[in-house]
Amino acid sequence: MNNLIVRFSKNILFIILFLMISCSENKIVKVSNETNIIVNKIGKNDILMGEAVGIGGTKPEQFTNFEELEKTASKEELILLTNHQNAVVRCYSFWALAQYRNVDLFSIVKEHMNDTTTVATMFGCLLSSERTGDFYMNVVNPKYNFFNVRKLSEEEFNALDSILIRKKTTAFLK
Repeated sequence: MNNLIVRFSKNILFIILFLMISCSENKIVKVSNETNIIVNKIGKNDILMGEAVGIGGTKPEQFTNFEELEKTASKEELILLTNHQNAVVRCYSFWALAQYRNVDLFSIVKEHMNDTTTVATMFGCLLSSERTGDFYMNVVNPKYNFFNVRKLSEEEFNALDSILIRKKTTAFLK
């Protein structure tokens, strides 16, 4: 009888442990193979492009890659990709993430505002470069209507501005 109680107790303990692990909010997010294929295409080109570039205003393949990333990657994958080794992948991932209503964009920008990696950009006929942290801030700047995404509130943006001033960071606001 004692042996039966010990077995039963072990089984109950195992089930409880299994449920605790499987229901945990700290699930490991992994980027799917399908998303990785798109990420590799973006990283290969290594320039962040808008929807219409050049004299003719044509849609570049790189922007098509971005649209594929938006459609394919989950919110969790995009959050993970904001820390990717390639700055263009980080920027496109954040841009796509800013489309979501239930993402804490303020915290993500705050985490990346000192990312000084320079990224080449092309919007229209303008070939330029900017720091990754500045790109993040520009995407969600409530005063910019350029990106068709959710913006930070004026209060949130002013809070980031105050952090920049206090930290004397190398990032800048335009």
